[in-house]
Amino acid sequence: RNVERHSRATSATVTLAVAKDSFVARVADDGLGFDAAAVLGARSDGIGLGLVGMQERAKLIGGTLRITSQHGKGTRVALELATAAQMGPGEQ
Repeated sequence: RNVERHSRATSATVTLAVAKDSFVARVADDGLGFDAAAVLGARSDGIGLGLVGMQERAKLIGGTLRITSQHGKGTRVALELATAAQMGPGEQ
């Protein structure tokens, strides 16, 4: 939804990968891009709250969300989750 709403991309790719110890979902676009560090650090003015929320939700389910973006070079978002085999007792 963010790609459609914000990026002005002409294409986007979604990939899902499952390995022995993890599941990874990636979204990449060729849109406008942005300064990810600045947007993620701007919580007080309401900018980037959607991205911050995505990171918080990933953390709540034991995952890691990485956001990489540059002006004019698009954006990449990757969510990585450990599989049940990698989780400790009580984490499943």
